[in-house]
Amino acid sequence: MKDRANRLNNTKIWNIILMIITGISIAWGLFAIPSTLNPQREAYDYLEDLGLDPEPIYRHANTLPVKIVFIAGLLLAIILMLFYLRNHQKLKNSQQPDLQPYLIFVGWQLFDMLFSLVYDPMNANQLSFSGILSLLISYLFYCGIPLIILYNLWMIKKEAATFQ
Repeated sequence: MKDRANRLNNTKIWNIILMIITGISIAWGLFAIPSTLNPQREAYDYLEDLGLDPEPIYRHANTLPVKIVFIAGLLLAIILMLFYLRNHQKLKNSQQPDLQPYLIFVGWQLFDMLFSLVYDPMNANQLSFSGILSLLISYLFYCGIPLIILYNLWMIKKEAATFQ
């Protein structure tokens, strides 16, 4: 019983951390709406200093799929935040929270990573091992907290099944 309380407490702490990160992500996304929906060409001029041609990156940022994925991600983050808040209440009451928000988050991150691989204006991620490795590491980093939460919830469920 003490192990269940421990796992619920750990899950609550990780859920709070995930809520903070998601809140920052939502704030950043809301701040970035104007520049994402209406990118300005001048904003990409710094890429010339890096030896890159800014034109394909600007055209890429100005495409409908990029804008749709951005808005969908922002809306999904807001919806997931509501689920995280509800799960936080359940964890405070020592109830089993829903798994779906964490699974949806992991699925969205996988979709976002694949979108970045396939819809890359410079083909940098598709051509270099380091680009793919970078995407995989960032995917694991972003999904680390939800995976920890899912593991704890799975262990709680497993332990509850063995005692019945």
